This record gives sequence, C-alpha cells and structure tokens, in this order.
Amino acid sequence: MKIAVIGAGNGGQALSAVLAMRGHDVSLYNRSQKRISPLLLERKIRVEGESEGKAKLRYVGTDMKKAIEGAEAIMVVVPAFAHAQIAEKLAECIGEGQIVVLNPGRTGGALEFDKIFREKGVREKAVIAEAQTFVFASRISGPGMV
Repeated sequence: MKIAVIGAGNGGQALSAVLAMRGHDVSLYNRSQKRISPLLLERKIRVEGESEGKAKLRYVGTDMKKAIEGAEAIMVVVPAFAHAQIAEKLAECIGEGQIVVLNPGRTGGALEFDKIFREKGVREKAVIAEAQTFVFASRISGPGMV
C-alpha cells in the first residue's frame, strides 16, 4: 500500500519506519526541514525497541503534494494545534478517494478537517477518520533513529 505520513516528530518517524519495514511504500512529510534534515539524503530510519530494523522511505521532504501523490492512506501524526494548518495545506492537493487518518484525533480533529475540507470544496474527495490514541509509544533517540 502507498502511504503518506504527515508529521516527522517522534510518532511520525516511528510510524513511517514501521510501515516501511512491513513492506509499504511510505513517504514522510514535515512542515519544516529542520526535523527531517538527518533523513533527507538516504531516506532511512533505524528502529530500535519492540520492532527492530531499518526502513527505507520513498520520499522525505517538505512538499505536501509530492508526499501524498498517489497515496491510498494519509496518516496525520501531528499535535491537535497543527490540525487546522495541515488540513488547509492538504486541501490544496488531496486526491480523489484518499483516506486521511488522524493519529490521534480524539480532540475533534476529524471535525476540524471536515470543516476545512468543506470550506475548500474538497470534502467529497476524501474519507476522514481519527484514532483515539497513537498506536504505540515512541521517541526519536538520535538522528535517523527511533
């Protein structure tokens, strides 16, 4: 499956790495280049802990359109205060039939995405869902390592 992960913090890097290690075609987007600079050249993340291994990502960068192009699922892994900003940016390039999952979104994030997508006239293009909490605990333990 082709998956885009939006947000390269602790959770976004861990999720993108684990999904890639399980055979998915994964891209990783972040709003700023600072957080992803250690990943830009080789697009690899090393995973330690419950899951172990190295993951190679298809794309790592700050171009939202490039990150989500052709993705079947878009996993949004950002704090609630960033939901509106991400929804606005995503609305500019969302594709027909893409699934947007907020990880987590329990603060009404799906409602915020729904409102912004409606205002932008793209609500019918995507399915919006949210998880109660993130799927696992994670942290960045070094450059290119979670």
